[in-house]
Amino acid sequence: KASAIDPSILGDPRVTQYWDGGALTSSWFEQHVTRNGFPTYDIYFLYGSDAHWSNTPDPLLSSGTTVIARTQELSAALATTGSRTG
Repeated sequence: KASAIDPSILGDPRVTQYWDGGALTSSWFEQHVTRNGFPTYDIYFLYGSDAHWSNTPDPLLSSGTTVIARTQELSAALATTGSRTG
């Protein structure tokens, strides 16, 4: 339920959280990115400033699930991305 999401958990201004009640994006990411047979949720996908979107977003720099469990990994990837993109 969307009201159960605490926006302060991921309080970084670069983070955007969406509620996908109909599983539209979850299904799309499963079919085109993760391809694991399950709706894709509670996951981050990190793309650099050179990423572009054709059929799928590319290149993927880092991803992980669950977001909270991978906080350190995501922080490290963001630090690396920040230094690469200036």
